[in-house]
Amino acid sequence: MNPLFFLALTFWAVFLLLLGYFIPVRLWVQAASSGVPVRTTDLIGMRLRRTPPEAIVLPAIRAAKAGCELPLANLEAHHLAGGNVDRVVSEMLAAHQRGETLSLEDASRRELASQGSLDELRRAWSNASEADRGAFLDELKEAGRRVS
Repeated sequence: MNPLFFLALTFWAVFLLLLGYFIPVRLWVQAASSGVPVRTTDLIGMRLRRTPPEAIVLPAIRAAKAGCELPLANLEAHHLAGGNVDRVVSEMLAAHQRGETLSLEDASRRELASQGSLDELRRAWSNASEADRGAFLDELKEAGRRVS
């Protein structure tokens, strides 16, 4: 056999493997069958920006099935800002079920603000002594009794 043939075959095999990595075909088919417009260039761009396409496309599919059309670019922007896209979509769907209107921008802003508060709480907890942690847990238990 010709060595050039093996070189060409190797080139095509590597090309197909890279294409399979950059374009998750199964996810693309799932989105297309759910009515979510996802272009292959969107998926390639997500991979290049180191955004997991599943973290963006799957919540968009959930939202589309519930009747909310959300732009993928805005969902990806929220993810790149450090937010949790799944939590934002869940909050929007819950508001939709309650009959409220909640924009994607407002839901993103709320989620990012709560994320900052949670990070501060984690940092304070890790820096606290055992006595401070015990006192904090006692306060939480007492607050729970007052609410009940």
